[in-house]
Amino acid sequence: MHINQETKTQKAAGAKDYSMQQLYEFRLYFRLLVALSCFLLYFFKAESFHVLSGWAFFRRFSWLHVIWAVWMANMLAQLLPGSSNLLLGSRKQFDRYHQPAAQSISSDFLAGLTQHSRQTRLKVAGIWILLTGLIAGLRFTGIISTGGLLLLTAVFYVVDLVCILFWCPFRTLVMKNRCCTTCMIFNWDHMMIFTPAVLIGGFFAVSLFTMSLVVLIFWEIRIAVYPQRFFDQTNKALTCESCTDRLCDKADETVT
Repeated sequence: MHINQETKTQKAAGAKDYSMQQLYEFRLYFRLLVALSCFLLYFFKAESFHVLSGWAFFRRFSWLHVIWAVWMANMLAQLLPGSSNLLLGSRKQFDRYHQPAAQSISSDFLAGLTQHSRQTRLKVAGIWILLTGLIAGLRFTGIISTGGLLLLTAVFYVVDLVCILFWCPFRTLVMKNRCCTTCMIFNWDHMMIFTPAVLIGGFFAVSLFTMSLVVLIFWEIRIAVYPQRFFDQTNKALTCESCTDRLCDKADETVT
């Protein structure tokens, strides 16, 4: 029986896409395990949290050092163009993932897309500043402790993948983009995750938040310099037809 090459390619793509979904589901379970570990350390080995104070990070080993290294590695991966185990929503900032649209796009049209994106990102930033203010208020009134801030960070670490795999309020209510592939704040994730941590102070938390800002700044610079990489109208790789992530409910509609 003859099977044409297109069908073979589609089946191969489907297998690869399914493994990407499996990978992110595994990462969700892993993040749940990390969060659970933080809670267990907090309640049953509170001395582990000494690492959060000042320069105590360099004085004695704690399991929180392992968690710190995992979080740092997560952010470093977002800066490396060869990190193929990340969703295209993160990798689209790099030139190797840009496939110019078949039809030429005017500079005015691209400028309009960029302006709209800037406005929606500013809305998200405003919401996050308000949330940060609320968390800071809880911190400085003593309602939430230093350890509690780390636990909140661990919860945000899990919620980040819940937004990718299930439902994202920023996408649905504010940005209204099609999916994570076209998300303009995809690499804001660690900045958001470590917002509570920065209120802790000390090397452990400040170093994580600083690295998250580096990731965010690189992302925003690339949007400003290479906006054509970030929109499905100007980058064919971001269209449903070219999707290699396939985590949304349209995945089965584009492969037959």
